[in-house]
Amino acid sequence: MDNHAKPSVFTSPKIVRFCFSAMLLLMGTTATQATATAEVITKIQELGSDNRQHRLAAVKVLKQMGSTVVPVLVEALEDPDPAIRRSAAYGLGVMGLQDSHAIAALLSHLKDPDPAVRMDVAVALQQLGPASDQIQKTAIADFIEALNHEDKAVREGATFALGTLGKEAAPAVPQLIAALKDSDEEVRISAAIALRRIGSPAVPALTKALTDADMQVRTKAAFALGKIESALIPAMTAALENSDRQLHQNVAKSPEKTTNRRVEANRPFPVGSQPIRPNTSPSPSPRGSQPIRPNSSLRRSPGGGSAYPPNQQI
Repeated sequence: MDNHAKPSVFTSPKIVRFCFSAMLLLMGTTATQATATAEVITKIQELGSDNRQHRLAAVKVLKQMGSTVVPVLVEALEDPDPAIRRSAAYGLGVMGLQDSHAIAALLSHLKDPDPAVRMDVAVALQQLGPASDQIQKTAIADFIEALNHEDKAVREGATFALGTLGKEAAPAVPQLIAALKDSDEEVRISAAIALRRIGSPAVPALTKALTDADMQVRTKAAFALGKIESALIPAMTAALENSDRQLHQNVAKSPEKTTNRRVEANRPFPVGSQPIRPNTSPSPSPRGSQPIRPNSSLRRSPGGGSAYPPNQQI
């Protein structure tokens, strides 16, 4: 036997120590990844919290994590719980990352069986970048459907999303006019703002709404018309002849500065939750109250040309 033979690589103390260290490092990395995944899952759940501070904190943490959270959010889109799928879609949208896997996953959920999920998916896609005509048409159809959802948060989210589309949302004008009669004040105000953002395509319907038997419809229509453009002065003047005092005040004050209302610039939150409302500049209101208004410019218009502003301020 050769006494000068080199030690086997499998028994060399240095190699053994190296392999052991590598194993510990790998285990540590795996443990770290598992911890990060668990944290992301927790934050996804908190996106649907009724507590505003919890939602704010969850968004902040997810943004700090960056692209590493995308795979977990994409996986959460397949969760059997619609609330989790909504939160995941919202998370992907608010992250604002141009990730091909995230976009592909969102596209596959445009036909999600839950209408609220479809709405949030469409909004997220619009926030991530310019949408194709087909995606935009699909999104508008889903938003229109969501206007009849039993949850007022979903209805309000749909009106907000349609408003961010501007003139592209013209097909939704009849449904938005109907939403001026919604049982919830927030939805009615948001619908009026959406009609105002749609602009001239909504003028005929809004002008007709000035004579509606429902005072809520008349006042919200007056508010929307008063904010569209000075070219609409004739319609506004005719409305001033209406004997209804509140309508008169809304028409007269609509171009003026009033107190402001905060709005959730980001998106409709999961069912049952309350919207996060960032500060906005003062804006006219239907009743002298503070209206809900989007807070940032749209990347595509959407808002994504489509729906939401990128990198929304929370």
